[in-house]
Amino acid sequence: MDSEKLRETIVGTLKRREAQKIDFHCGSRAVNRSILNQVVDRLNNGKLFTDPDPSALSTPSAEAQYSPRKRTLFFKSEDYGSVSSAEQGTIVHESVHAGFHVIGHGEKFLRIDNEPSAYLAEAFFLVNCGWRFEEISNRPMHLQLAFTIALNMRSQKRSSVSRDDLKLLRNGIARLELGYDTETRFGTDKDYQGIPK
Repeated sequence: MDSEKLRETIVGTLKRREAQKIDFHCGSRAVNRSILNQVVDRLNNGKLFTDPDPSALSTPSAEAQYSPRKRTLFFKSEDYGSVSSAEQGTIVHESVHAGFHVIGHGEKFLRIDNEPSAYLAEAFFLVNCGWRFEEISNRPMHLQLAFTIALNMRSQKRSSVSRDDLKLLRNGIARLELGYDTETRFGTDKDYQGIPK
């Protein structure tokens, strides 16, 4: 079921100044206002859909997910993102996936860069909203890592993720997606304190 209320929240989030300021390169991918505006245009033109259906999410703990097959952004509720900047960050994250689907996955794009780019976009959105590391310390480790990289990129006035940071982000996300035992082998996710300068 397409939700007008959820669509308006997503469009409003992607049009926020904090989202429109996102502009970086992550490996083979670029994320900027153009990607986000492609999603806005397709949501407004009925070519992308929204659905507040928690049963459509891949796991019970998931809050949101983009389905390329259904061209639908799924969220756990119709009110998702209406108040919380953390939830709006997740909207930005899933919208990056939708934007990549809109522009395609040509030979020059590496799929391994999709998830790191989405986490980095979410992190930049939160940085642009004024979040500090202390506020993100209870979030998943891969978002903390992306947040730290975003802070470092901003302080160094870089628009591209460094080779070392890209490797860290790719590996951190792959480790969690592949289900490595983070509690016994790597410590808990809450132990991550950022990349040393």
